[in-house]
Amino acid sequence: MTLLVYMNDEWATGGAGRLRVLYDGQNFEPYAAEVPPTMGTMFAFLRADHSWHGHKPFVGERKVIQVTWVTNADELARKKKRNKAAQFFKGIFGR
Repeated sequence: MTLLVYMNDEWATGGAGRLRVLYDGQNFEPYAAEVPPTMGTMFAFLRADHSWHGHKPFVGERKVIQVTWVTNADELARKKKRNKAAQFFKGIFGR
């Protein structure tokens, strides 16, 4: 499970940076729901092979607290590997 709590006082970038719940892993539109990343907005979902989500690119700061609950060592290893790759690319391309 993943729980997100957004900590941004305001969000004026249009659709960029807003979490989208997607219908599939191929298309960004249409989407099932869009979550504004404003102060106190909370969103939780069960992580699965079909829990597609993401956000349009944006420039700037996006404050969020993320809590992830994993149930076994394989899921923990997958999460650590993914995070390591994400941090590597953020280091190259910036945030």
